[in-house]
Amino acid sequence: MLKPSVLAFSDSCLGTLLSRLLGFVRDALCAWLVGGSSSGDALSAALRIPFLFRRLYGEGTLSLPLTVLCSKEPSAQKRSRLAGAYGGWIVLSALLPSLFAMFFAEQLVRAIAPGLEAPFLVEAALLFRCALPYVFFAVLTSVYMSLMHSMGEFRLTALTPALFNIIVIAAAFLSFPLGASAALCIAIGVFLGGVGQYLLLRRKACVLFSLSFANLSLLRPVPYGLFCAAVPQITFLIVSSEATLLADGCSAAVFYAERILELPVGVLGSAVAAAAAPSLASMEKQREKLRERLHIFEKWTLMLTVPAACGIMILSRPVASLLFGRGAFDDLAVEQTATALFWIAPCLPAYALSRHFISASQILNIRGRTAMSGVCCLLAASGCCCLFGFFESMTMLAAPCSASIGLWLYVLLLRRTLRLKRNLLLLHSLFRYCLGNTAMIAVALLLLSQTASDAVSIAAASFGGAAAYAAFCIPEIRQVAQWYQHR
Repeated sequence: MLKPSVLAFSDSCLGTLLSRLLGFVRDALCAWLVGGSSSGDALSAALRIPFLFRRLYGEGTLSLPLTVLCSKEPSAQKRSRLAGAYGGWIVLSALLPSLFAMFFAEQLVRAIAPGLEAPFLVEAALLFRCALPYVFFAVLTSVYMSLMHSMGEFRLTALTPALFNIIVIAAAFLSFPLGASAALCIAIGVFLGGVGQYLLLRRKACVLFSLSFANLSLLRPVPYGLFCAAVPQITFLIVSSEATLLADGCSAAVFYAERILELPVGVLGSAVAAAAAPSLASMEKQREKLRERLHIFEKWTLMLTVPAACGIMILSRPVASLLFGRGAFDDLAVEQTATALFWIAPCLPAYALSRHFISASQILNIRGRTAMSGVCCLLAASGCCCLFGFFESMTMLAAPCSASIGLWLYVLLLRRTLRLKRNLLLLHSLFRYCLGNTAMIAVALLLLSQTASDAVSIAAASFGGAAAYAAFCIPEIRQVAQWYQHR
């Protein structure tokens, strides 16, 4: 029987669901105001690094290694001291590169988006400078998030990304009465959103930042943990940078496809993993029991994410049209985004599984092999993107497909590193999940062919497909019911 707090899972998932729904509104507004051409490429290039840190923070990546460390400490005072020692050094390590990036913004944007033309490169550099201070506040906020997660507080930390989205949406709307550039207002809104998140969490947790050299030994695992947890985001950054060399609007298509994927990634992957990390940390000295728990998480994660990935692939065209197909976002941009979404969706189960495996590798102090798995993922994604880019027919799918290949390789290597054995119960469950997915796809395609409106077709296919899939997952549904009754 699983013992992590039901309230922790519920708070984390519901808060993340709210923030991701607001994120859809934010991204749709950005698409309507800016579009998906070279201007869209400029905005996506400018927001790449700030949004990389936003995802690192919002999905618990920056806080995951420290959450594991803090969960091992018995008293709140020791946890606060450890968080302050970690925070002092990591804030300093974020501040110095941020100042460097501010001065060399144009060169950095050129490296991120080498395919941008000169006028759009200057615009992207300006937007990048406006949004860059967000990075500093995202790192600060991640320290408070770590401390609160180790104490079992998930509600407020899950809601802070919603505050970020509200501030960015408000800034975008202000572009109308001010007569200012929508892209510039959005970039400034990103910075102000980071400030709002930090101020909200600062009132609920006490962290005394320090630069004590005595605590450096405790923080030795943190750089490995940060890199391994950030591999999915770095993968997206690499392939989207290479996408600027492939075709006009390709990078923006990948950017908006990622935004759509944020909802299932946040709810089904990151939120559950963040709530489960303290539970796994309590089994540090019970390795076999920890591996048994990982098998359970693996089964449940696949049960939720595989149908979600299939559903996104089936609904990629109507979802992209419904969310972004307005204003400056023309039919070509919708088609490009739908293609990118179709090929990036398969990485959803891999992304969600990697969160649990990374937590386990941190708890078991498996650093070197885990880091090498991440390096292999990045090299594979970059190599596949370059290879696919040589074929004109694969230009639009090169970046998203490469990201999916890289992340699945990462998960398989992590699984091997953790020495997770083949589980007959898992294989039996996977067989039923495959049957359920087949039924779901058939029902969803049938309903899509019967409806004309994008909104109606998405709703009908989603509910009909989910009902067909649930019929094959009755044993797991009973387990969930028993779990909640027991808790």
